[in-house]
Amino acid sequence: MRSGPGRWVADPTWPSPHVTSRVFRLGQGCLSEQPLPEVTLDVCSPETVGIAGGEWCAYMLAGGGVNAPDLPLDQRWDDGGSLVFDSQILTETTPILGAPVLEVELSCDRPTAILAARLSDVSPFGEVTRVTYGLLNLAHRDSHEQPQPMETGKSYRVSLAMNDVGYAFPPGHRIRLSLSTAYWPIAFPAPEHATLTVQAGASGLHLPIRMPQPGDDELPAFGEPECSSPMPTTVLKPGNIERFVRIDPVTRQVTVTLKRDNGTWQLDPIGTVLGFKKHMIYSVAENDPTSARTEVSYRYERGRGAWQTAVQGRTVMTATKSAYQLQIDFDAFENGERIVCKSWRQAIPRFLT
Repeated sequence: MRSGPGRWVADPTWPSPHVTSRVFRLGQGCLSEQPLPEVTLDVCSPETVGIAGGEWCAYMLAGGGVNAPDLPLDQRWDDGGSLVFDSQILTETTPILGAPVLEVELSCDRPTAILAARLSDVSPFGEVTRVTYGLLNLAHRDSHEQPQPMETGKSYRVSLAMNDVGYAFPPGHRIRLSLSTAYWPIAFPAPEHATLTVQAGASGLHLPIRMPQPGDDELPAFGEPECSSPMPTTVLKPGNIERFVRIDPVTRQVTVTLKRDNGTWQLDPIGTVLGFKKHMIYSVAENDPTSARTEVSYRYERGRGAWQTAVQGRTVMTATKSAYQLQIDFDAFENGERIVCKSWRQAIPRFLT
């Protein structure tokens, strides 16, 4: 992922009077503002689609900027398991501001499924950068409060709004829409491996286009953020961050692991020593949604002189077709001695999730 130039815009109201919707029709591998021949397309993604999605809420780990390990990777990793629609090469800058909306005519062979939509920028060199995305449990297509199962063979008109974004597609690039039935590990898999049938000609991508307006170039640049002076600290042990993907070609299982150790540091004015560690492991087999497993461990350390404390927790989540299974462990330590130890299990029924 690369950084690019940006600029501020200012509109008198929101929704902005300067944003207009431009509709791109879906065809066989293409996006077009012109009518396209009707085509029916099926998608049944491997449950591993999403490994290039990064963290659900990225924190730019280790100050890595655009190369931080928790940000999305090149989307070609995930496009291989998705329906992909590309625009023609753009002849001019195409800026969007707001929420792109997918209006799609589809049917499903299971009571529910995940619909994941990604909007990406395809460079002339083939690199694919995610711009925004949206997810929908199709049982929630009409209401989150009263979800309803999908009827096999019945066609539904579904609207999916992606996350709001401000972005300018450069000339020479393409706009890409990718649709999948999985987006793991950001979204836990649906209970069954589902196939969606998309009526492409009856579907469209609505892009919120905001062309430059008079006065945009006169907007002043924002100054540096104001904040209090940081407390003086001393690093006692440097931190380390690892994020890696392991693929087992025998079991067809993919594991994503994140290890974050912030190290140990001292708040110099008060002598308090702090430490933090996080370990996250996600795994799933590409054709078995019930194989998904998430394990998250945290450890916080606080101490000063003879007073040393730590708390740590571990949660493991798995699921069957009918229930989520949680295993939770919690421990607390004082001066190296465990003073609290608690473990419990919980089953949460699945209802169209």
